[in-house]
Amino acid sequence: MMCESARLGPKGSLPLLLLALGFCTVQCCGACGSGPSATKAELGAAQVEQARKFRRAPPELPRGVPLRANGHKELASRLLGTLQELRSRGRGARFRPPMEDEAQGYRDWTLRALEAASESRVSPRLPSGFSRFDLPDSPIMVVSESGDSLRGAGALALREGAAAPVVVEAPHTFYDRGTLEIAVALFAALEARALLINTVHRYRGNGLASMGGPRGSASDPVADVAHTPRSFFAAAHEATARARPALLAVQVHGYRDQRVPGFDAVLSAAGSSLDPEHFAHCMEHYLTGARVGVYPRDLRDLGGTRNRQAQSSVQFGAPFLHVELSARLRARLRQPGPGQSAFAAAFFSVSEGSCRP
Repeated sequence: MMCESARLGPKGSLPLLLLALGFCTVQCCGACGSGPSATKAELGAAQVEQARKFRRAPPELPRGVPLRANGHKELASRLLGTLQELRSRGRGARFRPPMEDEAQGYRDWTLRALEAASESRVSPRLPSGFSRFDLPDSPIMVVSESGDSLRGAGALALREGAAAPVVVEAPHTFYDRGTLEIAVALFAALEARALLINTVHRYRGNGLASMGGPRGSASDPVADVAHTPRSFFAAAHEATARARPALLAVQVHGYRDQRVPGFDAVLSAAGSSLDPEHFAHCMEHYLTGARVGVYPRDLRDLGGTRNRQAQSSVQFGAPFLHVELSARLRARLRQPGPGQSAFAAAFFSVSEGSCRP
């Protein structure tokens, strides 16, 4: 088997990020395609050592990030149109969580689909109630619920063939305005493996919340896929955390400018092994004038520690980056242009070690 980083070539520098954080970027950690597989204990020791090295001093490399801006923007535009159409179908729907067996089936399918995508094999048969759309002239397929009785199952975009071991997530695309456009652009620019979005407003629940609040209100959080105990979104995320290689999850959120005065963004590892300080420094480096806080170093809010996907990543030892963006910064990043390129450049720069605190 060819190493994923080798398949990616020069434009696929982001897998170095996972290596730096102590996570393998190939199916077999260690010697790819030859020799015996490493034991679990050996892998754990290697991950810890690599993470320590990254935190001490990432390698110093030349600044400047090669982004194929035109190609990425065109793909992002087409994918965005597809996802917006899917979301428009769900505007009148109310979220209904899957049964346990449905969630497990979707998780297992996503895990097999990730393996098939990384090996350029035919994707497994879809679970009942889901359909697939292949984005023309691209390696992207979009999976979403089918039929007329929609229940907010979300949408999964999966890149087949070579891809960076990253899943970009936007669980509040209706409520946190601009996060859909930002997540899609980042997925395209990083050539990430997967993209997860919600398709029903976080407060469009079915009135079954344990808190007993009025149906569809902020006290009825069952439709919030970042926090509700069971959802297809959470099942797909768990698959990305359980995959080998585990995917780095970058989950994009938004907040009101007044909530955290003085900061344009807040980054948190949300309890995972990732070190967010390098991301924060690179974001400030490329997003001119932006001030990026790190939880809990700079503030005690917006850490995402109760986030369902963060907890899943921690459970399976996968890296997780909780990204909170102010309304002002989201307005800057949601439109195609220098802002989106600079945002993606920050991630590339962390992987290349070209900026550091």
